[in-house]
Order: sequence, then C-alpha cells, then structure tokens
Amino acid sequence: MRWAPSRPLSGFALQFTMACIVGVFYALVAAGWKRFYVAFLFGLAVGALWYFLLVYWNRWIAVYSPQPETFIAYLLFGIVLSRTPLRCIHLAGVLASPD
Repeated sequence: MRWAPSRPLSGFALQFTMACIVGVFYALVAAGWKRFYVAFLFGLAVGALWYFLLVYWNRWIAVYSPQPETFIAYLLFGIVLSRTPLRCIHLAGVLASPD
C-alpha cells in the first residue's frame, strides 16, 4: 500500500460520518423513550451490532485495530447513544417553553 498524508484523515472522516448516521437513526427510533435502562440496553446492542457489521463488511478492521479495545470503544459509543433520548426530552422541554 502506498502512503499518502490524507489517508488517515479520510478514514477518520468516513468513520465519523458513518457514526453520525447511526446516531441519527438511533435518535429517530429512541427519541421518546423515558426509561433509561431500555435506552441503555438498546444503545449497547446498537454499538455491538455496528461493530460486528463493520468487521463483517471489512475484515481489515479486525486485522489493523486492537480487538478488545476496539470492541469496548463501540460499546462506549452505544453508551453515548443511550443518552440521546434524555437529551431529546430535555431539548423538547426547552424549545416548548414560552420564554
């Protein structure tokens, strides 16, 4: 493989864009959920599913990334996603206030 200075940045941009798209779909599905544990478990499931889908789609991820740390990072991504419904409810209250 030939080295190019822009390759790490383009890979980061692609990963960031795909994570944002997954986050938007998660927010659309879970926006009205009020029970934290349901959103938490669903977020973990989405993070794990997203990891296994990417590894299945591109097996080079498993070769070039340290495996336990990468899987834990995707689980942390799912935990961050699980905070989305609470933020949506909070923003809906702020936007609905007459002030």
